[in-house]
Amino acid sequence: MSFFSFSWLRAPVVKAFQRTAPGLPTWVMVRYFPCIIGVLTMIFCCCGYVAKSTLEGTASRNAQLQVQALCREIEHAIDDARNQILFLSAASHITADDLLIRFSYRTRVKPGQFREIAFIGRDPENRMVLLNVDGKVVILPRPVAESAVNQPFAELPDIRTEGEVSVGRPVQTTYTMVPVGDAVQNVSYSVLRFYTPVYDYNNNFQGMLLLSLDLTILRDALTLFSSPSSPMYDNQSDFKHVRSVFVDTAGWMLFQSETTESKGAPLSTEALRSGLNGDSGRPGLLTAFRPAPQHTFYWDVVSEITAGKSGQLALGSGVVWGGGRSMADFLSYAPVTYTTVGSQTAHVLGGVITLDTSYAAEQNTSMLYAVFSICTFLGGAGLLAMAYWGAYTIQGYVLSLSEHIQEQNTSNGTATPPLRAMPEDFCQLSDGIGSIFLRLREAMAHKNASEEKRTDRWLQELVPNIPQAADFPATGLVGESNAMAELRLQIEKAAPIFADVLVIGETGTGKELVSQALHSISERNKGPFISINCGALDENLLMDSLFGHVKGAFSDAHVERKGAFIAAEGGTLMLDEIGNATTKVQQALLRALSTRQICPLGSDKEVPFNTRIVAATNVDLREEVQQGRFREDLYYRLAVFTIHTCPLRERKEDIEQLTNYFVTQASEEMRRPCTGLTRGALQKMQKYDWPGNVRQLRNTLTRALAYSNDGIIRAPDIVFADGVAATAERAANGEEKKENGAQPYDLLFAELNSRQRVLLPVLFAKGSVTRSEYQALVADTISTRTAQYDLQELVQRGLLRKKGVGPASYYELVPNNIDEKK
Repeated sequence: MSFFSFSWLRAPVVKAFQRTAPGLPTWVMVRYFPCIIGVLTMIFCCCGYVAKSTLEGTASRNAQLQVQALCREIEHAIDDARNQILFLSAASHITADDLLIRFSYRTRVKPGQFREIAFIGRDPENRMVLLNVDGKVVILPRPVAESAVNQPFAELPDIRTEGEVSVGRPVQTTYTMVPVGDAVQNVSYSVLRFYTPVYDYNNNFQGMLLLSLDLTILRDALTLFSSPSSPMYDNQSDFKHVRSVFVDTAGWMLFQSETTESKGAPLSTEALRSGLNGDSGRPGLLTAFRPAPQHTFYWDVVSEITAGKSGQLALGSGVVWGGGRSMADFLSYAPVTYTTVGSQTAHVLGGVITLDTSYAAEQNTSMLYAVFSICTFLGGAGLLAMAYWGAYTIQGYVLSLSEHIQEQNTSNGTATPPLRAMPEDFCQLSDGIGSIFLRLREAMAHKNASEEKRTDRWLQELVPNIPQAADFPATGLVGESNAMAELRLQIEKAAPIFADVLVIGETGTGKELVSQALHSISERNKGPFISINCGALDENLLMDSLFGHVKGAFSDAHVERKGAFIAAEGGTLMLDEIGNATTKVQQALLRALSTRQICPLGSDKEVPFNTRIVAATNVDLREEVQQGRFREDLYYRLAVFTIHTCPLRERKEDIEQLTNYFVTQASEEMRRPCTGLTRGALQKMQKYDWPGNVRQLRNTLTRALAYSNDGIIRAPDIVFADGVAATAERAANGEEKKENGAQPYDLLFAELNSRQRVLLPVLFAKGSVTRSEYQALVADTISTRTAQYDLQELVQRGLLRKKGVGPASYYELVPNNIDEKK
């Protein structure tokens, strides 16, 4: 019987193909077209970003190269003027006729480059000035020269070294009544004057020679390099939007570049000073302009130029030139330097600032984005067309199969049309992919099974090289982590100093061990160490325990009691859970710590004490001070040294050593040997966060040893005290109390100390016990205070209740809680 004989299967298949197959191309378009467009968009964005960065970098380098080339052109003109004046000063005797011949020749070679030549002799009568007026050299009468504005005989430099050339400030000079041919006229030039001393053959100083360079020559250089005629021109640059300005080291704008149509126009700074506030007209050059100090970006550029540095600012996204009136893409700048003959030192005369307002990089980037967008659209359309055609072809095969199934269902044994043949490559590819996935699944399943077996075997192995009990410190501070090393260092620093110590840490982190370590390594180690839990006693009992009383102080005070401050004389007194002390107790503690004296109850005499105080708490006392629940002065009295204990979750590398330490202790107390710990148990403990810290770890290991059958602690034996058990652990340490005071019996037994565990069977048998009976039952060596503390802790856990007062007091079981614990 063939597959298609199952009519219950054929009908759903036929209907599914009929619903799905006709819309397959549309489904492909809807599902995959966004993916294709998304991929192309990512490619478009990445390529666009790279192209934009490249174009901006190229434009930036071109702008910087342009301004540096412009500065080199200006320096070339200045060096040429320096060489010309040195050549003219080579004559040992300078006369007006000699200067006329030499200057006329220079004028014919380079018309308009040099405007003045003057000789200022030592004798005032030996002074002469020659002007280049429209290509004709004119010898000025001395009165005309001396009456000129910014006349050349003033502001002479103090130079006497032969061959040295000094460059003056750019000035605008005006001569009136200049005889030119048969007429007279007024002439005005903006020049840069060069000076050099003149000596005769006997090396005697004759005077000073002056040669002035027309500033329009430098302005024309700015104009040339800011126009399409620039040697730096390329098809990608728009020089119509490039403006340059020459500035001196004092920040004055002297002249700006002009358009090629404005060649020959007077010097100006009008275009680039627009929108800037500042000073107009420098002495000697009225067209100069200096921006106000508020334009910080401009003065930053001037400072860079004065220091001989070149650079560039991108103004498009930040500061704009002229308060926004001249939007610029780049601001490039470079210094113009001058070097005297025979000297290696370059002197900065000024600099050139170039503004590129063409935004060529952004325009090219926009054009590139447009091209990328078109390519993305065309690529997406092409890929969509191919996907549509492929889906359409597959749809044909699916429809053929659907028709074949439908015909088979309705033929009733008659001949059916043949199934449309699938391409052979398509069938082979389908079979090959299916075979590959089948083999991969089998290999992965085999690998996972092998890994699980190896992991299980590894977890069942015993942990090797566990530290032995002899390797642990006597202080009980076990661990080699950085946190423990820091804790030991703090203890070593605080122990030798007689000052009170505040130990802060979460419950179960070993605050009492830290206190004992401070005592054991201090000079007071031969004295007693007494610990008082301020949260376990009520106010009156705590006051009596701390300060004591005299005989007859109250009705039951039949004998005198020293109190902990006096009992710990020469040793250390630990005040545990100091944050739970009442206001009255805090006030009494503050007075005792301030005066180092106590007054027992019923006594009117102050008794001095020599006891070191170590306070411990698991709360943030600074927050308690802010909330008004703890005295601020008492806090600062206690916190002379503050030691923080680290929670176990932050030093999990110590769990292995702590495990062996606590298992060794539990084994001795329970008289039950422990032969090892599996890797799985250790791994389980290292992954846990231990909210109860080291105390919870100790209790967990005690339970695990009790649960183990052969002395080997395995992962199932590690049961964490979560939920009710965790609450019970916190209640046992004074953090919170259960509503009915009950705990699971096995957890309660694990949390009791060795003395209390001995007492438990007696309690179940007798139902009550006195303090003296407890001392005799446990050991005669324990102190009365320790016995009271143990019994009071059982009261806090809800196991006992106290009856009677004074010597007649005793402790009886709480029946309901005992039933629950059993």
